[in-house]
This record gives sequence, C-alpha cells and structure tokens, in this order.
Amino acid sequence: MIPYSLDPGGSLEYITRRPASFSEYFDMFRHQGAWHWDIDGCAVDNEATHVQSWIDAAATYGVTLTDAMFDQMHTIFVLQENGSLVKVHQYLRGSDPSVIACWILGQQNPGIAAGKVGVNEMKQDIAAITDLHLSGFLKNKDLLRAREGVEGVIENLHSHNWIIGAVTGSKRPIFEANMFVLKKARRLWDYVITAEEVSLEHKKPSPYPYLLGLVKTAQLMGFNEPTKGVLDCMRHRSGACEDGKSGVISAVLADIPCVQFLPPGQALFTEEIPNHPLSQWVFPATSRTQLKGQINRVAETFSPPAPLI
Repeated sequence: MIPYSLDPGGSLEYITRRPASFSEYFDMFRHQGAWHWDIDGCAVDNEATHVQSWIDAAATYGVTLTDAMFDQMHTIFVLQENGSLVKVHQYLRGSDPSVIACWILGQQNPGIAAGKVGVNEMKQDIAAITDLHLSGFLKNKDLLRAREGVEGVIENLHSHNWIIGAVTGSKRPIFEANMFVLKKARRLWDYVITAEEVSLEHKKPSPYPYLLGLVKTAQLMGFNEPTKGVLDCMRHRSGACEDGKSGVISAVLADIPCVQFLPPGQALFTEEIPNHPLSQWVFPATSRTQLKGQINRVAETFSPPAPLI
C-alpha cells in the first residue's frame, strides 16, 4: 500500500472546474460522494488508436506486438531518475508509452535486466516511441468518439452534485485530445490526474492513482494534508468507473468498488484479487442502462446510501 503521506504534487494545477467552496464540496461529499473515472477506453472509445500506435512503434524497432499480448502481465524493467532499473509488473493495455518502450527494449535485449543498456540510449528510445505515440494519436482525433451514453451519465452525476474526478494513465496532451470528443463532459471534472503525476512503477495496476484520487477529493474539501482517517472517509463514499483489467485492479486494490464499463462482446474481468471477492468489488456493465444501474448499486452500499442517479 502506498503511504498516505505522499505529497500529490501539482494537484491544484489539474483541477479544471472548481466553482464550489470547500464547504460546498464537503456538503456534496456528505450527501452524495465521489466517482473517479478512467478516460481512455472507458469514457472515450480510443482503444484501437492506442493499440495500433504501439503495434506500429514496436514494428519500427523490429519487435512484433499483437493485440492479445496487451492483456498479459509482463515483467518490465523501468528506468528511474537516478539511472537505475526497477522491475515492475504491468499489463500493456492501458500502459504509458514509456512502459511500452521499456517492454520493446526488453524484447530487443534481455540484458536490460542487468542494466546493460545505456541510460542515454534508453531515454532516447523512450522519447522516440512517446513522440511517435503522441503524434499519431493527436493527428487522428477524427478516430475518437465518446463511449455511447457516458456523457449523459456523467452529466446526471454532476446534476446530482456528485464529486467527479478523472484518473487517466495518459499524459496531459492526450487527456486534452479526449476532451474534444467529450464536449459535454469536459468541464465537469473536479480534479484530473494525468501520467505526469504518477511514476511508472506506481501506474495502474498499482493502487496509487486511485489513492491519489482520494487525496485530491479530500483537498477539494480543504484537507490539504489528509490523514488516513480522512482518506478512509473518502474511500467509503467513493466509486470508480474503469474498462481495462489494470484499471479495475488499481481501483479494487485501493479498496474502491469499481464499475467495469465494457464494450459489448468484451470478456468480463474474472481474475481473482486477493482479499477482494469480485462479486463485492467489480460490477460489470455494457450499456448506458447497465452503467447507471451498477452505479446505483454501488451508491446503495454507502453509509448512508447516496441519492441514486
């Protein structure tokens, strides 16, 4: 578990909507609660764009990456600021471009595990793949569209005075590109977490992004340095909405019940998570009607139950 005392630097920079005062946010939380939303694949249907950009990037470096490999757990050695390499376990689907870069380098040269690849070479390769990813993504906004029904659900939550945060593993430019297609919802985020705030080893499926979401929720109410007790209160009136495997695990490990909003036909999440029975923590939905129903189901578990959407 990530220490509660970690400073979520730059939090105010990413609050894009703050019309409420501390006391008003406190009242919103007390009567409703907070929903923490993933963006890529969950709120915006951009999965194909992400996957194809990474497959193309891998091919550029002579490495074959298939769609099926995105749902497999991989051991990746991630470059740290001090030049060292730290082993992490990641799903490629939903990963940061730098994670994909580390995986590609590992496929090219297994000696990376022993630190045999030069730091500067690794940084250059990571930068090249990140630039390739961003340029391909941002040039194809016409390929992006909001997940059917999502904007209406988010608007509904907002109209009922829920606190709504965005927890994305993408960098700020990609988040902003997504807002072009979330035209109705883009002004509804009370806080936003992007990749710039989360180090590679703390990305989903680590619980850290959602723990940081709890911290930001508390900060909206004036708790600049929230205690564990305050964050426990945030957790007990919070829900998450995700699509991917790594995001679901991240939310559940943070002890936040998660609605998994899946495209029709996509396989349900069935992996067991230690100490977290799936039937109590993961609530699948494939349509707007099911999404609203599962959000209501989670809200009914709050104490006291929150007004339903």
